Amino acid sequence: MILVVVLLCGCGAKKKVLVPPELPEALWHTVQVTNTMLQVEADDNEFNVSCQMQAVRDSLLVVSIMPMLNMELLRIEATPTEAILIDKMHRKYAKLDLSEAKDWIVPAFRWEDLQALVSGERTMPEADKMTLEYMYRGEIIRLTVTYGTIAYDAPVHVRHLSLDKYQKVDIKEIL
Repeated sequence: MILVVVLLCGCGAKKKVLVPPELPEALWHTVQVTNTMLQVEADDNEFNVSCQMQAVRDSLLVVSIMPMLNMELLRIEATPTEAILIDKMHRKYAKLDLSEAKDWIVPAFRWEDLQALVSGERTMPEADKMTLEYMYRGEIIRLTVTYGTIAYDAPVHVRHLSLDKYQKVDIKEIL
């Protein structure tokens, strides 16, 4: 009798196991981009500068702006919570809390946007450019990156820059 009850219960409703969908694995952990052109359009002004970019996914990115003779004039070091802008020519630096930037940059400036800009992650496979557009102080600012050589999972060599020889200023003085 017990065997019949077990068989009837066992053959009844099957348990459905919900398996969460597999998330795609990140396409890169580190990225190094060289021979890159950064175009900044603000109001009627347009600047084109060469730069190099390095990133470690979800933790650090460094953008070195080198407009002439491969000399680094401006450096941006960012983490998911803050960015440091270093004006090497004038020996000044400023820190920017990315959560505070939403108050004066529209749409809100996010870490994901900066990381995607550096890595080329949101471009179409055949595209060599990416553009982000923001409004700052009533002006539309457009950043366009024309990518040079992108090396995914390449060694990232980021020198930690000592800020002792730089004067700390308000972020709006550098921007």
